[in-house]
Amino acid sequence: MKKTTFILALLFFVIGWQANSQIYLQENFDTSIPATWTITDAGGATGDSWISGQQGTGNSLNGSNVAIVDSDANGNGTLLLETLTTPTFDASAATTLFLDFDQYYRNIGADNAIVEVYDGAAWIEVLNQTASAGNFNAPDQQHIDITAYANANMQVRFIYNDADDWAWYWLIDNVTIYNASCPNPSGLIINAATATSVDLSWALGGTEAAWEVVVQPAGTGVPTGSGAATSTNTGYIDSTLSPATDYEVYVRANCGSDFSIWTGPITFTTDCAIFTPDYLQDFTTIPANCWEVADNGDATTGPTDLGTSSWTNDGYINNGFTGAYKINLWLAAKSDWLLSPLFDLTGGPFQVEFDFAVMTFGSTTTAGTLGSDDTVELLITTDNGTTWTVLETFDSTSVIPATGTHVVQDLTAYAGTTAQFGIRASEGTVDDTNDNDVFVDNFQVRAIPSCPEPLAVVATATGDSTADITWDAGATETEWQIWVQPAGTGEPTTDGVVTSSNAPYPATGLTPSTAYEVYVRSNCGTDGYSVWVGPVNFTTLNTPPPAPVGVACATGTSTFIFTEDFGNDTNYVPSGWTGTAFTDTNGDWDITTVNANSTGTGPNITWDGNAGTHLEYEGSGNTTNVASAITPAIDLSTAVDGAELSFWMHAFGDNMGTLNIGVSTSQTGPFTSEYTWIGDYQSTADEAWVPIGVNLDAYLGQIIYIEISYVGTGDTWESDMAIDQVRVEACGDFCIAPSGLTATAITETSADISWTPNGAEAEWNYVVQLAGTGVPTSGTSTTATTIPVSGLDPATAYEVYVQAVCGTENSTWAGPFTFSTLLQFNFTLDCATDGPQTINYCYESNDTNIFTFSSTDGTPLKMTFNSGQVEQGWDELIVFDTDGTTDLNALTPYGNNGDVSGLTYQSSGDTISFTVQSDGIFDCGSQGYTPLTVTVNCATCINPDVAFSTTTDCSAGNNQFFVNVDITSIGDALSLNITDNQSTPLQNVMTSGIITMGPYPLDTDVVVTVANADDTNCIVTSSTLNVPVCPPANDDCLNAIMVTPNADENCTNTTSATLYGATTSAQANICTGTANDDVWFQFDAVATDHGIDISNIVGDTVNLNHALYEGTDCDSLTNIYCEATNSSIANGLTIGNTYYIRIYTDGDIPFQNVNFDLCVFTIPPPITTNDTQYTVQELVTDVLVNSPCALINNVTWSTGTDFGTTNGIGYFEANGSSFPFQSGIVMTTGNVLNAPGPETGVLSEGGGSWPGDADLEAFINTDLDGNPGDDVPAGGSNNASLIEFEFTPLIDQLSFNFIFAAEEYGTFQCGFSDAFAFLLTDLNTGIVTNLAVIPGTTDPVSVLSIRDDAYNTNCASSNPTLFDAYYGAGGLPAITNPTNFIGRTVPLTATSVVIPNNPYSIKLVIADDGDTDYDSAVFLEASSFDIGNIDLGNDILISNGLATCEGDSVTLDLGIAPPSNATITWYAVADGITEPIAGENGTSLVVTEQGLYQVDITFTDVSTACFYTDQILVEFFPNPDIETGDIPLITACDDDNTGITVFDLTINEDDILGSQSDITITYYESEANAIDDVDPITDPTSYTSAPTIVYIRLTNNVTGCFKVDSFNIDLAPKPILGTPEDLLGCDNNEDGIAEYDLTTNEAVLANGMTDLVFTYYLDLSDAETSTNAITDTFNYQSGSDTIYVRVENESGCFETTSFDLLFGIRPETTFNLDLPYEVCPNATSPITITAQAENYTASEVSIKWYNEGVEIAGQTGLALNTVLTAGEYEIEVTYTETGCSKSEFVTVVELENCTIPQGISPGVSPGLNDKFDLSSFDVQSLEIYNRNGTLVYSKTNYVDEWEGQSNAGDELPVGTYYYVMKYQGNKTKASWVYINR
Repeated sequence: MKKTTFILALLFFVIGWQANSQIYLQENFDTSIPATWTITDAGGATGDSWISGQQGTGNSLNGSNVAIVDSDANGNGTLLLETLTTPTFDASAATTLFLDFDQYYRNIGADNAIVEVYDGAAWIEVLNQTASAGNFNAPDQQHIDITAYANANMQVRFIYNDADDWAWYWLIDNVTIYNASCPNPSGLIINAATATSVDLSWALGGTEAAWEVVVQPAGTGVPTGSGAATSTNTGYIDSTLSPATDYEVYVRANCGSDFSIWTGPITFTTDCAIFTPDYLQDFTTIPANCWEVADNGDATTGPTDLGTSSWTNDGYINNGFTGAYKINLWLAAKSDWLLSPLFDLTGGPFQVEFDFAVMTFGSTTTAGTLGSDDTVELLITTDNGTTWTVLETFDSTSVIPATGTHVVQDLTAYAGTTAQFGIRASEGTVDDTNDNDVFVDNFQVRAIPSCPEPLAVVATATGDSTADITWDAGATETEWQIWVQPAGTGEPTTDGVVTSSNAPYPATGLTPSTAYEVYVRSNCGTDGYSVWVGPVNFTTLNTPPPAPVGVACATGTSTFIFTEDFGNDTNYVPSGWTGTAFTDTNGDWDITTVNANSTGTGPNITWDGNAGTHLEYEGSGNTTNVASAITPAIDLSTAVDGAELSFWMHAFGDNMGTLNIGVSTSQTGPFTSEYTWIGDYQSTADEAWVPIGVNLDAYLGQIIYIEISYVGTGDTWESDMAIDQVRVEACGDFCIAPSGLTATAITETSADISWTPNGAEAEWNYVVQLAGTGVPTSGTSTTATTIPVSGLDPATAYEVYVQAVCGTENSTWAGPFTFSTLLQFNFTLDCATDGPQTINYCYESNDTNIFTFSSTDGTPLKMTFNSGQVEQGWDELIVFDTDGTTDLNALTPYGNNGDVSGLTYQSSGDTISFTVQSDGIFDCGSQGYTPLTVTVNCATCINPDVAFSTTTDCSAGNNQFFVNVDITSIGDALSLNITDNQSTPLQNVMTSGIITMGPYPLDTDVVVTVANADDTNCIVTSSTLNVPVCPPANDDCLNAIMVTPNADENCTNTTSATLYGATTSAQANICTGTANDDVWFQFDAVATDHGIDISNIVGDTVNLNHALYEGTDCDSLTNIYCEATNSSIANGLTIGNTYYIRIYTDGDIPFQNVNFDLCVFTIPPPITTNDTQYTVQELVTDVLVNSPCALINNVTWSTGTDFGTTNGIGYFEANGSSFPFQSGIVMTTGNVLNAPGPETGVLSEGGGSWPGDADLEAFINTDLDGNPGDDVPAGGSNNASLIEFEFTPLIDQLSFNFIFAAEEYGTFQCGFSDAFAFLLTDLNTGIVTNLAVIPGTTDPVSVLSIRDDAYNTNCASSNPTLFDAYYGAGGLPAITNPTNFIGRTVPLTATSVVIPNNPYSIKLVIADDGDTDYDSAVFLEASSFDIGNIDLGNDILISNGLATCEGDSVTLDLGIAPPSNATITWYAVADGITEPIAGENGTSLVVTEQGLYQVDITFTDVSTACFYTDQILVEFFPNPDIETGDIPLITACDDDNTGITVFDLTINEDDILGSQSDITITYYESEANAIDDVDPITDPTSYTSAPTIVYIRLTNNVTGCFKVDSFNIDLAPKPILGTPEDLLGCDNNEDGIAEYDLTTNEAVLANGMTDLVFTYYLDLSDAETSTNAITDTFNYQSGSDTIYVRVENESGCFETTSFDLLFGIRPETTFNLDLPYEVCPNATSPITITAQAENYTASEVSIKWYNEGVEIAGQTGLALNTVLTAGEYEIEVTYTETGCSKSEFVTVVELENCTIPQGISPGVSPGLNDKFDLSSFDVQSLEIYNRNGTLVYSKTNYVDEWEGQSNAGDELPVGTYYYVMKYQGNKTKASWVYINR
């Protein structure tokens, strides 16, 4: 048995690092769209843009997340216009810049997918897709050259526009932008795979001749290193693989100086080998690797019909959905097999075992009993399936428990055999009622254990802290060990709890709501222990929720002040509740009945047994949405003693999420969590609800809101949480808000509102207001509970609030309850008083509403549609006249293409009506149409005739426009008032004419009104006028853009343009459509036939009209033709003449925003065919084969000419066309002369008389490729063209090239294909092989096996990379088709291994399948039939990267087996001389020297003209060199004196490399490792070692050549330091800092050494790391501290030490400044200055005194008693021990006059002694007292004013007076003075 899987379609591009390529951006979107990318969410809604994810339920491009925008998921009616933009990157240096990405774009019609690049100035479109591309798991790979746009600020963006349609989606992945000058290979395919090898091929990316290949385990990802080098791109074989393993392949080109990007991965699975036990298959993945199934056969026949069966993937015992094989046995039909791999049972003994269960259909708990003749058998075969032996049988008598059983069978009897096992499930022949699911899991083949492990271990939680564990004995053991531990702990490593209880073992003391795992092992006594069995998982039950306990009231009574029972109707909406919606959608709350939502979850009973509805979380999918239901206000402001919330909960089902009860004083939160429940509680849907109580005492005295929230688990299937009867009970006297708010009798303008009281109140306040207004502050008082409300507006949403009035207290407001008034349909106009009435209406699907307007006095009415849209062609606008039947709008039911603005009608009587007759599909709201705005006014006057138009001011450089109001009649008005909605000043006119309004900024919506100045009923209003942009540059013919025609049919040169803003041109338009938005282009014809193609159309329409003109100037153009589609063909042009293209939209809607690309291409010539130039014999020998070595004979043929009809065989030439082959044979099912292009329609030639081919029918008669429709039944072919001939190959390979072309492509490619085959027959064995197959498969080439769904989306693509071109809708222009077949494949190669000199025949045949319609053809390339050749491959050169290194050898190989009749000779060629190499006559030659080599092969018995020769030049890369010669010694410091240290091995690299480049240096600890390039030193810059030898390897990064050398590393000496002394510093300025010279110790530290570097630090670690060094070492300012010094020698080695900074205080000295220090002029009697010691004694210090800075000799004490002169005196005190000193200063002043007068004698001698003169003393105040102590005089700022007078000015008597003076700041003197008169 073997299973081989090829996945051939995933050929997307990914990037690996290469030498000279640069990746600018690479993203796979696996986890998210990076924040550096920009998402622009436009269109009709938000939140619907690009995301990282998968489409639907896991659809992707390669199994992981993609970037996706999904119109299908978004639904109908919302425009998606979504942009995904890359970050900015600098690609200015790029020379070959590519954008690669994978995609699946599924198109539905009008939608499109665009890629643009930013070129530094503007966004440039590089891809516009309007057809599907790619598929799920088979992406389309885009490879776009964007070199022309490279710049320093480059970006790429992906734009999706669903055209406001319910479209599909766009998936993008693996976006890569890179610069690569080396083209990457393509067409990577798997030719074949075995258990240990794979055969690969690929196509060249350019001209490269060397590649690297990586074959690695699948999922490894893009290679980061080099691959295996090869010069072979076909038949590359890797034989180093493991069996039954998934692999992936990458290949890249080697362009010499550069590598391409990696192409890949392509994945495959190697074949299965024979397994050696022990073996376990747990069926995690199904189909399981190397397992097979069959759907027929019994024990005697063995399995038949391999590959299909009813065995499926499911969860064991129906738990889950995966992980086991299951088959359902019911009615008599099945006999299906499950087949294992092969096993080598040598050794052993072994046993086979597996888990087995039979359950009733769909059950997880009920065991089943097999039907009367139903059986399940375990069988074995040891002869490769020839015979099968039953090992065990289960039948109707077998009793299998609901937990399943473990089947074990001893295989000792089969020792030494190769065995395969089968499990056969049979339903027998009797149709029993027994309906059972049969399960198989955990299949093992292993050695028989000495101690069998326990079986059927089951763990069941029995409570919140208990569980029962049961198991069966594995053999006869009676004792076990068990571990019950938290889940995830893992397999035990120590003994467990010993127990002899297994039915059950009770586990206790567990933690509630906790996941546990169980392990059990057997104790077999002397045979030891079994292996541990486990983990078996379980989760303890939740602790039961708390029940309500009620409230105990000391004050007032207990009252339920809030109750919500969620009604009895599923449409019920709780009044006043907020939060998320009650919508019955996944992840929301729903109001529902029992058993109404999901199966397997939710309640089947109500909480109280009575009918009703409840609140339920809808968890129908894998949602993690949080559903929130928030109560209205609950008033606890008067509550006392206690409050409690109670509710009932039902939580049944798997994957139950989390319920949370939150409380807040605001309805918008935040909410404080008061109770949480996680997981399920009830075990069945019928189990009773559980009541829950939540204490609310913390909220007494407050108004609160309660949030009931629930969040899902995110599992695939989730359960539904149910809640009911929510109540709040509290103590106190309450004024409770009413409930049951509702509205009835709702009309257009009125409604009745009512409510239900919840207390004894008899008065209420109510408010009816616009919805969304919010909680009111006051309302209208009423004593009724039903209130009629009138005066409301029609079609308007209102909200109702009500509060109870309880005397002086009011309740909280109940509400809001919302309702909407009805739409008003009937309107009355009083023409005497009313002005115009205007309504807005957005019509619905199947709309039946009629809006009627009537005048009160019979005046006719005028109806004007100011704006609005209807669906063109489907939804009619009808305007009824007064009779109610006449349609005034019958001629224009859709207005102008759906735009009804401007329509105006007048009734014949007093009534006019309108309605929209819409269909049931689109409507105004879903399509985003402009609503109808309708104005109706009384026709009391004659309206003016007015037309409105716009003109721009863009030509003057102003971004603005004007509105021209063209009044051709003013009606019966005397004057008209012209106004607008932009506050432009009113203009009044009394005559007709054109009035200009504006200017207005571009893109401004302007509405202009022309009104009768005397009659408000007469008014004309414009539609919304807007000029959004200035016209494009080519808006007129004179500015036509010059377009360069392409030289061939490819649109390499395109011109991007827009219609947005275009206006009507002066040239008349004779073509269809309205050219009100035309733009112009011109081109000079370079051929007589050109094609015009308008593509990548994006915007308001995807169909454009165009016209072609000829002429020398724009005023005299001649129309050549008109075209209403997006492409046309211009024939008969004159080369060199100028032609003009006019492009416009078909309709007259202005300012349609449409962008497009225009391409003018040259129509190439078609191929030519000829059926007379060569005979068929010559076509074979001279065209197809064309070789002197061709041994061709017996050429026969057949075609239509043999049956009286057309010839289907001929010769073709490319004729300068784009056809891939230059010439060859064409074979068709029709007329070969009609094969040349262009595409002219369906070819269906040949007729019924031309038969098919029996050999073709016999060979292609089954569905070989999985594509029904390409098989050919017997007699089912017609119109066969065939050529058959015999040949004899000379070597072992055959190949030729072909292309298949067919008319079935496109419309019929999903179900039809003609057939062809290349039938190679070995004439000795008769074995026939078809060579016309998909590469790497046996699937025939056909339309069904090679197709692209871009051209028919009704079926998926099949090998789309092998499809080349389609010339129909969505493809290339039909006119450019070189053939007359609508589609064709890429060139393919038919290959086969053949036996040299063995005779073969080959039959080349093609035929119509099933009919004679829709012809096909196969083209065979001339000279491609290769039946003998040799190729030594490309030259092995340095320049092409194929050279190997000096000293290596190169093997030159012919690549073929040695032919038996051939002679092989090898030569060395030098200087033109060819010398045979002696003894070299084999198929290979080993070369070690550079040179030119040649090989010749000659054959015996063959023409001498037939010989093979080839030459090859061989070069060798030079090895790297060490340019320094000997590598210098490297030393490093032993900082820690351990004998080892850290070395930087790289310090000599610059000298070693010299001028060499592209060299990688690696270091090793042994020479062998360096040579083998294994175990390099991982961090050579930080290598820890003792002195040793290090080996160095220099590797050339480009060539891989290397050189190995060595050098020594050794330890360097460290400095030996002296011992430094501590330094003392003094705080001389009292700032806590002293000054130190840190360098003082350097001489001591140097210890006689020189050339040292000293640095100082505050931290030892800084010193050791040389960081944060102290900069000012000579004047270092610091307090006491420790200084660390680092001393470094010339070797860079260092040592550290430290010293302390000692800190001394200063002596503090003071003076008594209250004492005056004064001396008199010329003093002879000294004064004493005395200082006071504050922090020292005289014995601790030395003292010096200074006067004006000069030391006073001999003064060393605290008192200075020699002071005779004024000046500054200084005392300097110094501590004797520390030397710290401080000075203090005092000033001595000299008085001007040292005598104070003792008396005055005013008037005695006038002018002498008249005044009390104190002018020398700077007196601040003077007070004079008499002898009685009475103040008689006082003066401030005294000088000499007192002459013996009192304060009153009276003369004082003679006598003695007492004075007090304050002078010189703070001095005071008191004494006596005498007055003498």
